Amino acid sequence: MWTLSGGAKLKLSKDIPLFFDGNVRINCGSGVVGEGFIVATGNIIFNTGEVTATAGDDGGLVDKEKKTIAGVGLYSVGGNVEFAVGGSEFSGLIYAPKGTVNLQTKDMTINGSVVGKEVITKTNGINITYKDTSAHETITETETENSHLITAKDVIGKFVNSFDSKDAKIGILTYQNDANTNTFDLLDVDGAKGLIGGITASKEDSNNLGDGLRRAYYLLKDKGSKSSDKYIVVLSCADPNKCTLSGLGETGEYKTVAGNAVNILPALNVTKGTEYAKEILGKINEDTEANIKTHFVDFRFGEDLAKIKEIAESGTNYYNPTTDNELEFPGKLEATMNSISTEILGEKNYIDASDVIVTAEFEDYFPTSVNYVAPTSTPVFGVEVDNAGTVDDTSDDRYKIKKSYSSGTIDVQPYGDKFRVKIKDEEFKPSRVRFMSLGDKLFNGGSIKFKIKNADGTEITKILETEKSGSIENVVIEVLSSIDIR
Repeated sequence: MWTLSGGAKLKLSKDIPLFFDGNVRINCGSGVVGEGFIVATGNIIFNTGEVTATAGDDGGLVDKEKKTIAGVGLYSVGGNVEFAVGGSEFSGLIYAPKGTVNLQTKDMTINGSVVGKEVITKTNGINITYKDTSAHETITETETENSHLITAKDVIGKFVNSFDSKDAKIGILTYQNDANTNTFDLLDVDGAKGLIGGITASKEDSNNLGDGLRRAYYLLKDKGSKSSDKYIVVLSCADPNKCTLSGLGETGEYKTVAGNAVNILPALNVTKGTEYAKEILGKINEDTEANIKTHFVDFRFGEDLAKIKEIAESGTNYYNPTTDNELEFPGKLEATMNSISTEILGEKNYIDASDVIVTAEFEDYFPTSVNYVAPTSTPVFGVEVDNAGTVDDTSDDRYKIKKSYSSGTIDVQPYGDKFRVKIKDEEFKPSRVRFMSLGDKLFNGGSIKFKIKNADGTEITKILETEKSGSIENVVIEVLSSIDIR
């Protein structure tokens, strides 16, 4: 239970609506004024004075042509709105579509409207005069149908946050009439979370799920790493009723290639919208190279979305977290998304940097007639010099210099579906050499060889795209005079 209390008036702002997950009790002795919204998923309970809109010129008119007055909006998504006050004047909208509006007050004058499954009044001193208010214009029918958006955004944030910020790349796409208005980027976890706040309820009664699936498919196919795990998770509270066509006219083929949607079927048509979504989903399922799995979450309260279920059951995963108790919905949706993230993380076939042990060895042979001279101090960093080896088909003894690196001196970071391996900077004491003849002396640079094992020491058996060796640039030293070879 949330509680707002105090002796002063609670002043609402139309630009800053108040949202509460659960029940809220308002105990502001001087009442509530302003022009704005109080929204709760549960009950809204008033133990306060008057609830009025801000009075202005022309008796509070905010739109002279429409004769709309300023209003306060009280919106309970799944609970009741209750007034337990001595008397009150209210301007605005009281909206409890799934609950009861209980006006337990001695006298109350309402300029606006009251909507609820049931309306209960204590006495006959309730006067309701219907008027358009700014609160009525703020809540549209579409926003009412998408009343779970606040809960969904919170759960989406937790879902995104369940993935490792170093490994995961996430895109967030929305769709209405089409899916053109998106960034079409794959971001890290923090970047993806930054997009969630911008998700808004559709202002149209349009749901082009097929276009959303099409754009998500090509985003993962074109920008995702080939060997990475890929998933599309769809959250929908409406059946598809729009489709994208490949050419002009209403009878053309569905668009299945990449690019913006240009030709959208003008009329709402659930049959074609469903067919289009199925065709795109079929294309996704058939592309074994892209290897994209899909999950559909239907969170329309109180009912199955028949077409979403039909689409999902054509070969993908379908979830319906709805419940008869509205207050249980946030927990049900979060549990559903948790099960999806757990499944995704359990299926991963890429390798985390923490899952591997990387060692490396540098090896170089000095040119013929170049002798190694020990430095004035003891060699450091495990450099080993061996003059007993031979190279290629020559029988000349050549000095070999080696350096081994353990995991502690190697930095391993994921880079898309590959590894970026970097040997940490070290200070080497220079090797001293003596040139025994004139002419060019080619130092081939040598190579760095990496060995990669699982954390338990076993050999890597998974596909791992990474550079297996590196090299140091060749160096040519020209010996010109006998002074150089003393």
